[in-house]
Amino acid sequence: MSTFSANLQVLSVAISRDNEVVVSGSWDGSIRVWRLRDGNQMCWFTSNIEILQVKISNDKRAIVALGERSEHRKLIMLQIVRNRTRTTTTTTLRSAGSRNLIPFSPHQMGPSPASPVMMA
Repeated sequence: MSTFSANLQVLSVAISRDNEVVVSGSWDGSIRVWRLRDGNQMCWFTSNIEILQVKISNDKRAIVALGERSEHRKLIMLQIVRNRTRTTTTTTLRSAGSRNLIPFSPHQMGPSPASPVMMA
């Protein structure tokens, strides 16, 4: 069993299908990618919202995160980029965009805070 450091309160964790990579989302707005075999942090991304949920794609090339701040939700999409040279491999996270999410109800004309969330 390994303990990963550097995160404040972790709110979500996702493990890649092949059990090689762990992604964590935290209260401090950080999204971190860890190598499971040795517990080393590979890369991270910082946002200004609490990260409530993280998911990693099957091919380990993309991360989707759901964040919230002051009852406003945002979907964050990140691309995992690996750069290889003869001597080293670096891994970085690049923003692939984000979308604000709004509450929506088909039974009302306007947004409702108690309604399910849909992408705008």
